[in-house]
Amino acid sequence: MNISVNSITTVFYINGLSIDLPTWYLQMHGHQLEEAVIKAYPALNKYKMKGKDELIMIDEKEVSVNTKLKEEVVKKVFDDLPNLIPVDILDLLQGLHN
Repeated sequence: MNISVNSITTVFYINGLSIDLPTWYLQMHGHQLEEAVIKAYPALNKYKMKGKDELIMIDEKEVSVNTKLKEEVVKKVFDDLPNLIPVDILDLLQGLHN
């Protein structure tokens, strides 16, 4: 990934708010981001331990990933905090539905 450390991307949410996030954060592979988040917030390890592992392909390598934390985050945002859904995610899901 060739992104400047200082590169910023604005993320718009369905509630009309927006925030500026580091572009590297938005383009990081999900499993790498999950590991970094769990390292920063060790209490989230409880979800990793409860979940099931799935094999996925990343950069032509088979990687075992735990899905429980991702499921909990999606459930929390979509069910409890729908205003925190980014517009890009909503557009993606609507495109898949059509």
